[in-house]
Amino acid sequence: MTTPLLCVFLAFLLIWFPRALVIVAIVRSGERLDNNNPRDQQARLEGWGKRAQAAHNNAFESFAPFAAAVLVAHLAGANPGHAAALAITHVVARTIYPLVYVANIGLLRTAVWSIGTLATGGLFVLGYFKLGYFLSVVARARSGALVTIWRNEVPTMHAISSTITKNTAAPTANRAPGPRPLRVIVYGVEGVGKSTFASQAPNPIFLCSEDGAVHLDVARFPTARTWVEVLEAIRVLTHEEHDYQTLVVDSLDWLEPLCHEHVCKLAGVNHVDEIAYGKGYAEVVQQWRNLLGSLEMLLRSRRMSVLLVGHAAVRHVETTNGKHDRYQLKVYERVADLLRGWCDALLFARKERVQIERPVTPRTPPEARLLHTQADGPWEASNRHRLPSVLPFDWSEFAGAVRAFRPTSAAAIRAELVALIPYLQESARAAQVMRDWAGEDPAKLYQLLDRVRSKLTLEAAGLSG
Repeated sequence: MTTPLLCVFLAFLLIWFPRALVIVAIVRSGERLDNNNPRDQQARLEGWGKRAQAAHNNAFESFAPFAAAVLVAHLAGANPGHAAALAITHVVARTIYPLVYVANIGLLRTAVWSIGTLATGGLFVLGYFKLGYFLSVVARARSGALVTIWRNEVPTMHAISSTITKNTAAPTANRAPGPRPLRVIVYGVEGVGKSTFASQAPNPIFLCSEDGAVHLDVARFPTARTWVEVLEAIRVLTHEEHDYQTLVVDSLDWLEPLCHEHVCKLAGVNHVDEIAYGKGYAEVVQQWRNLLGSLEMLLRSRRMSVLLVGHAAVRHVETTNGKHDRYQLKVYERVADLLRGWCDALLFARKERVQIERPVTPRTPPEARLLHTQADGPWEASNRHRLPSVLPFDWSEFAGAVRAFRPTSAAAIRAELVALIPYLQESARAAQVMRDWAGEDPAKLYQLLDRVRSKLTLEAAGLSG
């Protein structure tokens, strides 16, 4: 529970502090508590007992706005440190308020009431008007970026033309490869052309922070500055009308610090390592699960493919053949494991010099750009489409190989289903569906396998679908 939410509970308890003083005043007046006509009995109170009753009534009046303000700040992703300070200020003020009210110190009572009310208003302001994001949007507007909103939100699609930057020509509108949307991760060495490869996907829209896509003819969201903005961009694509067929996130290692900053803000710390017992990194992994759940909702509702772009890092790995170096995704290892299990294809891109026998003129050998789909070298790669182990680094080549895939082994698909279904919340029902609907048809079994993977991703993010 966060500090502001805990303060809501404390504020609720403080409602009953002046009520206890009212009961004491009634008892000291010589009367018994009248549960049949309590309001009439309270109306007969005089002096400090009457003021205690007024403080009790005021506590009810102040609680509802305060609780609403805390929820607004929490759901909007407001700065946790600022929200906590305001919430604590309100609770302290409401603790002092009944004391000075009963003591009949009018000026101090008004000052304390004002402080508590301003703290509540401050929480609303944190939620609705994020000053940091407002200033960043002003800066982008001054630099020529077309931005029409100033709250911490990615634009809605009816304003998409003014909030998504785009070059003059229209993006290529190809038919999506394969019978269903794809979950693809492509990573590789610097300068190999990952963003160019992604721009060749069917009618893409980019969510990026790097300059690698500036020269490309693609639609782009304004650069996301926070984790909340990334999720909001995905929400917009999921729920608003548009014609985009592919979401490209460029890049994964840019998303990682945004995730860490978000987790730190939630915990009110400066670094994930400051969260005790490794809970910070556990929350980082959960936030990535939430992101994949949002992407899965996008795939399901809009039939959009998702292409995640990443950079490569050389890491020392130990296998049965000893220790060696391998190219892997440049993200936290537990997050990389999560991404591997989610995607349909983890692709590694690299350059290779091509030697030419007896060149006509001395020159540097040309470079071939290759796309590896299997881990048959010092790199990490995999796919679920039985793709050739290496392809030219071109979207049309990749899409053609995916279209050529046809599931054939019912036994292998069924074995994977049997392994995954127990992890579903409705495993018994899912097993029954597998028996009744899929039978031994490889195509139906593969379709069901895709649904099970999608369902597991949504359940891990706490979503339903």
